[in-house]
This record gives sequence, C-alpha cells and structure tokens, in this order.
Amino acid sequence: MEKDSILVGRVEFSFTNINDIGFFKSEDCDCSPLMYFMGDFGETYSESNGNYLGEEKDFPVIIWQSDADEIYIKTVVQDDLTGTQSLLKLYHTWKDSQ
Repeated sequence: MEKDSILVGRVEFSFTNINDIGFFKSEDCDCSPLMYFMGDFGETYSESNGNYLGEEKDFPVIIWQSDADEIYIKTVVQDDLTGTQSLLKLYHTWKDSQ
C-alpha cells in the first residue's frame, strides 16, 4: 500500500496462545490486563488503542484492559531513510501488472 508517496506494509497473523507472540496476561485471573513489551526489534512506537507507558514512565509497555477484544499497534521501523532506496517504483510496476 502506498501512503504519501511511501510504501507502507501491514502485517496480520493468527496464533494459538497470545503469550507466544510477546504479550503477557496472567493465567491466574481473567481480570489481568493484557500487556505488550516493545522489545529490541528496532521499532518505535507510533500509536495503539492501548495505554502506552513509554512516554510518561520511560517503560516501553502497552497495556490494554482485561476485556479488550481487539488490539491495535502501529510502529515505525525506520525513521531515517538516508542511504536507502525506495521500493515504490517496483511496487507500482507490480501493481500495474495485476
């Protein structure tokens, strides 16, 4: 997908256990909030539908209420594009051939 002349990606996936993908929820209580630690993946937090603690407490965790049934996280993989080559032309070529 293209947005503002930049190639943008979206990743969706399914999983069996939410703990397998870096989320944490206590197994002892359904009242536990759902937490996600923004680890060392080279990503920067952009937005979510949860409460991000990284700006206020310098703790890169996002917390959702225990009854949340949809989780949304948006990150930026790389802000500085100096020295990189855009794949937008190739994307246009592929899109035009579809």
